[in-house]
Amino acid sequence: MVHDRRTSPTERPLSQAEVPTDRLHLSCRAVTVLVFCFVFGFAAGAIGPAKAADSAANVDAARLVGADQDPANWMTYGRTYSEQRFSPLAQITADNVNLLGLAWYADFDIDRGQEATPLVIDGVMYVSTAWSNVRAFDAKTGKPLWFYYAKVPRHLGVRGCCDVVNRGVAAWKGKIFVGTFDGRLVALDASNGQPVWSVMTVDPDKAYTITMAPRVVKGRVLIGASGGEYAMRGYISAYDAETGALAWRFYTVPGDPSKPFENEAMAMAAKTWHGEWWKMGGGGTVWVSTSYDPDLNLIYFGAGNGSVWNQHYRSDSQGDNLFVSSIIALNADTGAYVWHYQATPGEEWDYDAVQDLVLADLSIDGTRRQVLMQANKNGFFTSWTARPAN
Repeated sequence: MVHDRRTSPTERPLSQAEVPTDRLHLSCRAVTVLVFCFVFGFAAGAIGPAKAADSAANVDAARLVGADQDPANWMTYGRTYSEQRFSPLAQITADNVNLLGLAWYADFDIDRGQEATPLVIDGVMYVSTAWSNVRAFDAKTGKPLWFYYAKVPRHLGVRGCCDVVNRGVAAWKGKIFVGTFDGRLVALDASNGQPVWSVMTVDPDKAYTITMAPRVVKGRVLIGASGGEYAMRGYISAYDAETGALAWRFYTVPGDPSKPFENEAMAMAAKTWHGEWWKMGGGGTVWVSTSYDPDLNLIYFGAGNGSVWNQHYRSDSQGDNLFVSSIIALNADTGAYVWHYQATPGEEWDYDAVQDLVLADLSIDGTRRQVLMQANKNGFFTSWTARPAN
């Protein structure tokens, strides 16, 4: 549990003019940035100088779909839509890794959890930090380029189960997107860090938070929200990357059955619940994993634990309680349900199914298969065919 506390001197909000330009320190907890800096110190030739401001974060559908053939860049959270996180760069090997040296390092100025995967796009590193702030650096020299202060109210820290972390940002056509701890989705100008638009994605009166890294698919920004420990109802949303308008939203558990269900999937899921579950939220929050298959035009994501945990109170000790602890596939254009697999039916052990979802083509029993893989919290490593169920 994260307890509320006064802002410490190291957490004092910085104005744009106060962003440090000459202090190049690194919090010992910012492991991801440290790894990037050591690698760049050795393989500096793979990183070109930052491009002009008018071409910052020049990422579109073609670049993301072809990201596996662009090893000098890391344009999305898992490097590619398949979320494999594998870099084909070959200059660093087991034989010469001991020659790595430090190129640069930078101070995040916040002594809280740092969990972000940085993006590196055309010589610029974009990284989010605790309290949902965002920084941009020249990836080769470490020169600070800009800083975005998210202005998250510190008293909301008590809503987070696991500190005020942020897992990363997304990029699309000159914008950097970040989900803030207080539930906003913010689009930043990639050239200077200034907000372009901002939308509230949650009910601010409820204990929702955002820690996940957004993804962008076909010009829409995908974002979920945390809150499974606080009796929230899970969902994932898609927003227009240019305007911030809501394109679609898919709930992971059904709401009040006295009201019309949002879609046929929710009507189906409601048959697996009992009692007055909607008064306790239900759970199934979406707070980490998202993958996309451009060939099938399917988005895959994992839903979190049931809420409250004890199914006796949540659902009269009955039912599978769809779609908690499930892998769900949606049509990327409409957000319509396509298929699901429930990893832990009737989940009541905090077995979120939000672990990374990795797409790959594998040879299984002599047949080439498109599969989706996950090392689930329930202890089983599972793979599914990535094609929709018949």
